[in-house]
Amino acid sequence: MANNTNSKPVVFIGAAGGMCRVAVERFAKASNAQLVLADLNTALNPFDESALARLIGGAGLVVLGAGPYAKTSHPAVKACIAARIPYLDFNDDDVESTQAALALTREAKEAGVPLYIGCGASPGLSNVMAMDATHELDSIDSIDIC
Repeated sequence: MANNTNSKPVVFIGAAGGMCRVAVERFAKASNAQLVLADLNTALNPFDESALARLIGGAGLVVLGAGPYAKTSHPAVKACIAARIPYLDFNDDDVESTQAALALTREAKEAGVPLYIGCGASPGLSNVMAMDATHELDSIDSIDIC
């Protein structure tokens, strides 16, 4: 990431989680953006729509690192769409939770809100590594990741 200044904060929900801690560190080193770190506590109920709206209001990006995504992603995505804020998550739970988030794609596109789903270690990083490997091979029949 290039070092830049963004006047809008980046909100991390689930900031104490493993993937989110790394993302926070990378954002802090690469950007001058204000970082808002939130985790499950008495001040944040990730299922309370009004609390989410207050937390993310005015943000430039919301990063969801709080699972289980089957429960947490839907309210966060809906809040981001309503506030017209880009959304990114590290969803690696299962196909069902990914499909539930992707079901909101049309609504997000109509609102002009990008959704970046599944950007964690798996499938996110493993997909990037698999794609990178394809550039080194003449042909590929399949890729299995264990």
